[in-house]
Amino acid sequence: MNTRFSAARILLWLSMWSISEAALAQEIAERQAKFGLASSSLDVNDFPRLVSTPDGFLSLVKEKGRHGAKATYLVQAWDQELNLEFQHEYAFTAEEQPVGLFVKPDGEGYGVLVHQWNLRKKKSTVILYESGNGIGASATPRTLAEYDVATWRDHVGKGQVAARLEGVTRSGLDHEPPLGYQVWVRFSPDRQHFLLYHYEFGKPNLLVNVDLFTSQGEKVAAGQLPVNRGRIAYDLYLNNRGEVLFLETTPQGGVAMVRYDLLTKESVFLEISSSNYLRTQFQVHLLSDDEVYVANEAERDGQLEGVMFAHFNFAEHEVQDITFWKVSRSFRHQYDTLLSG
Repeated sequence: MNTRFSAARILLWLSMWSISEAALAQEIAERQAKFGLASSSLDVNDFPRLVSTPDGFLSLVKEKGRHGAKATYLVQAWDQELNLEFQHEYAFTAEEQPVGLFVKPDGEGYGVLVHQWNLRKKKSTVILYESGNGIGASATPRTLAEYDVATWRDHVGKGQVAARLEGVTRSGLDHEPPLGYQVWVRFSPDRQHFLLYHYEFGKPNLLVNVDLFTSQGEKVAAGQLPVNRGRIAYDLYLNNRGEVLFLETTPQGGVAMVRYDLLTKESVFLEISSSNYLRTQFQVHLLSDDEVYVANEAERDGQLEGVMFAHFNFAEHEVQDITFWKVSRSFRHQYDTLLSG
């Protein structure tokens, strides 16, 4: 198989996927109630709210509920012609929030992952609501994972977590979990597995608690991943084999990706050496279980200099096809002007 891809082709793939998915979501949104102050247009969660089923699609929409109060969500089933087949209502407290939606492998039901946080007990919990299809079907909740939350503990050389704009924004709202309580969800490309992960700040070394599940909600494995000293952790990803992909950088512009098997504890470490550029704004695309493309911006002295693409090949244990596309002076001027407002 030819694994060499141009930067233009990669950008075209990502653009076409985003446009088609956005168009479908927009068409479904137009068939729902109009957006208002109590609608999902003010809901800042970023997980996929539209998933395919054997006969159509499932969507999750916030029906009512203001910030800092109870909220009602609807799971709605649509056929291929976007006709509404059924909908189920879920009511959550001010300290509960849906963070994931998936369809069971047999297509005979679905699951909603809900994050629940308790500031008094310093706990962060993920609950799975499982339901069958059809009008009148009821959901059964069960706890998948529970994490203790501790305040940040300083230590020389301790690793760091790259701040997500979405995560920081959420932590500053009175109805959102603070940063230490947040739990992230990552599905495999085939959606047969999902990963729950939570950063543990209260120990000398920065750790990531990870729990791996099948799409039936059955736990496969669990463990802790360390963020290496002096490095910055970015998102975790999951391939179809259930292996965790861990992206981190160094202050000197180096980029590393680790593939880790929670069952066998085996890992493969691939790294791009340091450079004169600060690498930020990472986009990760899984070509296969063994191949990952990473794209990122390259900055120097606070200015955008270019875009880098790298092909991480875990089967060959090497980083291939590192490409740097330097932006023109006119493009950089337009970019800086846009950022400055």
